[in-house]
Amino acid sequence: VAQNRGLYLVDTKYEFGLLNNTIILIDEIHTSDSSRFFLIDDYHQKMASNASPTMLDKEFLRQHILATLGPDAPDQLQRYSLTDEVRIELSERYFRLSEQLMGRDFTPPAEGANTRVEKALKSILAFY
Repeated sequence: VAQNRGLYLVDTKYEFGLLNNTIILIDEIHTSDSSRFFLIDDYHQKMASNASPTMLDKEFLRQHILATLGPDAPDQLQRYSLTDEVRIELSERYFRLSEQLMGRDFTPPAEGANTRVEKALKSILAFY
């Protein structure tokens, strides 16, 4: 699907858990937080010139923080704050990935994240 939409799914992680002694897939999969996506359009050109391909995932943020804070980044993160420019760039990459993968314009959810998380947690707790 990704390749048909102009993306390379470069790598991803899968997280598993146990539920009643059954292994189940947990956490998000194939998202910009769990996977790396490169744009096919410029991949080969940039790799040939030893440049990083355009990425539509959180790797952009990780590289920005490392470039800004250096090798001691993990120790300095509590005192670091993102600029609006970086936040906007990351959001635009996430929106573009969503639109390319889904084949339609990104529409933000009607409810905010806090409301959605609260509802999800209540439904999970009701399951138990």
